[in-house]
Amino acid sequence: MRSLRWRLTLTHMLVSLLAVALVALLTPPLFYRYYSVAETLRWKGAVGGLASAAQPLLREGAQSPHLRRLIKTSAQVLDAEVVITGADRTIIISSNPDHVPGQLLPPSRPAAARLAEYATPLAHGTIIIRKPVPGWQHLQRAQWVVVGFASLAAAVLAVLLAYASARAVASPLVSMAEVAGRLAAGDFAVSLPETGPTEVASLAASMN
Repeated sequence: MRSLRWRLTLTHMLVSLLAVALVALLTPPLFYRYYSVAETLRWKGAVGGLASAAQPLLREGAQSPHLRRLIKTSAQVLDAEVVITGADRTIIISSNPDHVPGQLLPPSRPAAARLAEYATPLAHGTIIIRKPVPGWQHLQRAQWVVVGFASLAAAVLAVLLAYASARAVASPLVSMAEVAGRLAAGDFAVSLPETGPTEVASLAASMN
């Protein structure tokens, strides 16, 4: 590991892997922001349309069969909880049988089964869609798989490019060491090819 060639190779590889690591650390917030904005826009229209349909039915009361049918059907179609609450977040009607009318809407569950809320105000309350967000977890896992493959590819490519670059620098120096040894032995007929980086070629010209 003391040779210049391997030191240059290791340095290039570490720099490449550091760049990949920085990308891996900085991209999750960007992915999450994109995902949350896309999901919000996706459900905004659904909540708005549901609010327009529920508003006139609320005048018939929370026990209106038409309102109950609307909430139940919407929950099945959207695969989500549909809740109408008062201004103080007390439940008026909900598609979730565990929700008791008159009680406060319970908070979202823990992060492992987190619910995202998409709400639109009504004349005397709020209509809320609460839907699990496993999609972000799938997206996050896919991101780490992509980053893992990218890191592996970057490491392989870095080794190849770094070795080639280090060899271009180190090989002329090895040749100079051999020529210097022959000169020390009295062989003055040897000469060096003046190739490689500018500094190395200049040194070869000086030795010649």
